[in-house]
Formats: sequence, C-alpha cells, structure tokens
Amino acid sequence: LKCPAIKEVVIDTGSGNHLIGEDIAGPFKHCVRAAARAMRLSTANGKLTVDKELPLYFAKLNLKTAALILPNTPSVISVGRLCQDEGFAFWWPWRSGKPQLWTPTGDIIYLIARRYVPVFDTSMEVSVPTPGWHALPAAGSGAPASEWQGDDKAKSKAKAKAKAKAKAKAK
Repeated sequence: LKCPAIKEVVIDTGSGNHLIGEDIAGPFKHCVRAAARAMRLSTANGKLTVDKELPLYFAKLNLKTAALILPNTPSVISVGRLCQDEGFAFWWPWRSGKPQLWTPTGDIIYLIARRYVPVFDTSMEVSVPTPGWHALPAAGSGAPASEWQGDDKAKSKAKAKAKAKAKAKAK
C-alpha cells in the first residue's frame, strides 16, 4: 500500500529508534502491530511508553523496517540503526548543505538540509506492506535485514552490483 502522508523523514543521529506519528499511522491501523517490547522514551513532549509499531518499506534505501508510533512526532529514521544494523554510512561534508547516506552497496543518497537538519525526501518512495507481509522483525529486535525472509533476491542483486563496481574500479 502506498503511504503518501510521509513526504520527508528526518535522518536523526539523536534517536535510537525509527519513529512515526499517529496521524500518519492512523489510516493503516490494519497494519499496526505490537512492538517486541514496550519502550519508555524521553521526548520533547515528555516521557511516554510506546508499544505499537508500523512496518514500512523505503524503496530508495531498500530498507524494510518498522517505526514506533508516537502521538505527535515527525517521521524519523535513526542513523544509528541504519549504520549499525543495516550497514549504511552517514556523512555530512564540511561546510556543505549536502548530507549523504551511503547504502551498503555503495550508492549515495543525497539528503536535504532543512534548517541544519538532514532530511530524506521520500516522495513516492515509502509504502506500508499489505497485511500478509509478516516477515519483518519487530523494531528493536536487532535482527538485520539480511535475516528477513524473502530478502535473498535483493541480497544477490546488491552483491552483484557491489562486485561490478569493485571490478570497474580495479580497471
């Protein structure tokens, strides 16, 4: 299912979790599920316990994940989770307004800097899986994307692409 409500996602070094607001998750109630465990979070609006999440797929990042649902929050992708769990790299060149995400296959995703905050423009890039799509691990489970069912084709494609890039560089 397309998720047009998410136009931009903050790429956040200060959040250890992917987050999404109730306003965006609301139309996809049939896809909302219980988080692996309830989490106590300190937010700008105070402390709260979060126990629900929404599975998401970011096509441009080839990222299957789940975001914790909070009452009032911008959409957030955790840089820490991207880098440690998924093999991405984050780089913001000195004195530039062009932060970057480097994918595990070496592709560079150029981000937008909005008021000194890195933002990923998700136009037509985010979807919510259909109710039968149950292969995603729970947020915070620590299971990397490579352990998800049905990901073998994507892994093979990524390996072939990386191998071709390495071969081209060697010439």
